[in-house]
Amino acid sequence: MYERGKTRVRDTYLAILGEVSREREKIVQKCETLEGRLNKLQAQLEKKESIIKELETHAYEDPLTHAYNRRMLEKDLIAQADLKKRNFGYEYTLLIFDVEKFKAINEQHGHATGDSLLCYLKQYWTKILRPSDKLYRWGGDEFVIVLPNTTAQTTSSVLQRLSTEVNLSDILSEARSCEKIQIGLHLDIKEGTDDGVALYHALGTFLDSAKHKS
Repeated sequence: MYERGKTRVRDTYLAILGEVSREREKIVQKCETLEGRLNKLQAQLEKKESIIKELETHAYEDPLTHAYNRRMLEKDLIAQADLKKRNFGYEYTLLIFDVEKFKAINEQHGHATGDSLLCYLKQYWTKILRPSDKLYRWGGDEFVIVLPNTTAQTTSSVLQRLSTEVNLSDILSEARSCEKIQIGLHLDIKEGTDDGVALYHALGTFLDSAKHKS
């Protein structure tokens, strides 16, 4: 009688252990399934974030020269204006310029050469600017540079280096010409204001007016 009782207790105990073990395996499997789903969702999220980042890059970048575009300029002018509002004495400056005789270069050497020249100049200008400075292509051969924490009186060192001499063989896919072009600039300087939106629209009006006069 005693032995049979012990046997029943042992069998019951083993049955409970077996059930617990099976439930444990089910839980482990569910956890592994959930972990797999979580990893998959994480991978999808990272992929979407990468796509969003790439789209944002394209949204704020000029497709030809890879300088920043007008959309980024408006965004940055608002940010600079906000800094000027919140920080007494903070100044920033805009350099607005286009390439002299660019139309003649296009007509003489072709639009592909003109495009290559703009890309070449963008790289050249980027190298001479400070890391905090930003270069934007407004359109055509029109560019804008925003110089943070700078006044119009302290831009002379930048202005002296913007113009350069370009050997056409440096920008043509085939070295068909050794002709050198002196790149001059039609330049205007504007002091930053504490209203970035108004400044952006005034800049557009100014550039449109300058285009019609040329």
